[in-house]
Amino acid sequence: MARSRVPRFFVTGTDTGVGKTQVSCALLSLMRDVVDLIQAFALPVVLVARAGLGTLNHVALSLEALASRKVSVRAVVLSRGVPGSDLAERDNRRYLEARHGVQVLGPVPHVEDAKKRRLAFRRALAPLVPERARAR
Repeated sequence: MARSRVPRFFVTGTDTGVGKTQVSCALLSLMRDVVDLIQAFALPVVLVARAGLGTLNHVALSLEALASRKVSVRAVVLSRGVPGSDLAERDNRRYLEARHGVQVLGPVPHVEDAKKRRLAFRRALAPLVPERARAR
């Protein structure tokens, strides 16, 4: 079977334990931090963070934790957890790109319907997927 040409990423959020030292998960046989799991997969990370107020600190801590473990970050995706936007959301993208030199995508709109939410995230992630892989 031919290996897929679709890029692979480990998608994680700022509230999943990447920037936190005590949050653990049991996805491997031993209890490990999410960042240990990311390293085991040896894939670049797409970090998902809320779009609005409070995200700058969460993203900074997560990026710092990932960098200290030499984990590559492909992009940050901002996502709205609630309908509408707040004033901070307008500046967060520019600030994160300028301060951390990371590609920032989104914001992904708040969508209740699961199918529509998946489609919204696919659209946001499209710049990370080569054109030939999107055609599938």
